[in-house]
Amino acid sequence: MNNFINLLFDLDGTIADTSGDIIDCANRACLKILNEKLNITKSNLGPSISEIIFSLKPGIDDMNLKKVIFEFRDYYDNNFYIKTKLYSGIFELIKYLKLTGYSLFVVTNKPYIPTEKILKKFKIFDLFNKIITPDFNRGTNLDKTAMINNLITSMNLDKKKTIMIGDTKNDISAAKENDIKSLLVLYGYGNSETFKNISPDYLVQKVNDFYNIL
Repeated sequence: MNNFINLLFDLDGTIADTSGDIIDCANRACLKILNEKLNITKSNLGPSISEIIFSLKPGIDDMNLKKVIFEFRDYYDNNFYIKTKLYSGIFELIKYLKLTGYSLFVVTNKPYIPTEKILKKFKIFDLFNKIITPDFNRGTNLDKTAMINNLITSMNLDKKKTIMIGDTKNDISAAKENDIKSLLVLYGYGNSETFKNISPDYLVQKVNDFYNIL
């Protein structure tokens, strides 16, 4: 990885374990609108909340799905993120990478408001050159492939020196679609089933493994 200078990080399952607050807020929203909790686990996380809800309750109609998402957003955006934790060693890694001269970016399916709050809570917001979310540009709703493309274009990044770092199939496939390298972390939300046939360029088992690769 010595040739890379632009590191694109996913947030959920890569920088932070946000599962506790996401699952709690999603269950509260479903209980309020649908009168039931859904069996959401860490392995469901990674995609947008609408994709997660629909995958667990495929028969849900559009109106109720919109209501659940609205309630979830209200709960989650106004959360104190008490159950959200940085993965062990991530704070030190991000600081090290910044001081070493890497350009750091966040590319996440999480909307901008909670993304900013979480990064600021853990005092790493200012270490990133740019934060890209589905709604970072008012009125947009980009998927991860489009977000990476927007970042590469707007920041004039050299694709050969750019790598996407994430924990799900979506992160790796979005990198491939943008013709950049990918690194899959195995400590996040993915599982052996979701990792089948995705062929990332690099793998790390734990946060400290980044130092060996670098």
